[in-house]
Amino acid sequence: MKLKKLNCFIFLLLIILIFIIIFNNINNSSYCDGGVISFTFDDGTIDQYINAYPIFSKYNITGTNYIIAGLVGNKFENKTLMNWSHIKELQNSNWELASHTLTHNDMTKMNDSQIEFEFSESKRILNNNGFNIISVSIPYGHYNDQIKLIAKKYYNSIRPSTWGYNDINNFDKYNISSIWITNRTQMSFLKKIVDNTLINNTWTVFMLHLVTTNNSYEYSIHPNILENLINYIKAKQIEIKTVSEIIMCDR
Repeated sequence: MKLKKLNCFIFLLLIILIFIIIFNNINNSSYCDGGVISFTFDDGTIDQYINAYPIFSKYNITGTNYIIAGLVGNKFENKTLMNWSHIKELQNSNWELASHTLTHNDMTKMNDSQIEFEFSESKRILNNNGFNIISVSIPYGHYNDQIKLIAKKYYNSIRPSTWGYNDINNFDKYNISSIWITNRTQMSFLKKIVDNTLINNTWTVFMLHLVTTNNSYEYSIHPNILENLINYIKAKQIEIKTVSEIIMCDR
């Protein structure tokens, strides 16, 4: 009788253990479904830190910031860029830091060794400053098969400037499509993009540059519009993830 009770007890323990293992595997699995949005910021300008970062912190979300590794703390096209301290703070707040090459020059005008240096040196500098870099975006969106071939040696994902949505289950991680936001982009249009993301179960990547109240810059968004967009996404209960979170998902 005692042996029978012991066997029953052991059997129950095994059942409980199996359920615990299954539960933990489900929770620890990085699974992504459709209807998800990513915010990507190019260049690493200081206004992204001043104007976008506080909004994202307010809503407990993060983005992917593509840094020009050779110009950190300097200027690019007369715009001040973040320094290493700013970038480190983003990383400590779980933002993804990524590469926007070394110098932000047009790589379609470079030879193979120059292209290789843009990708490898950018990654080396960012890694040496404490950032684990797996993603890259292409300056000016000027992209071809040879650039893609070389970039794949150093990065797990590439975002050029291909317009459109991404099929969460069938996208080319070396040619991620995106929706560009400019100073002419209306909130009504952005709402349609969000609605389509939900209806079609897609992965939508917003591509942003300046976040400023100065509407004279073509590739810019007003902070109020950015916050309204985030509010609308939240109201629709759509997940916001970084690019690397999607790339590493189990699909």
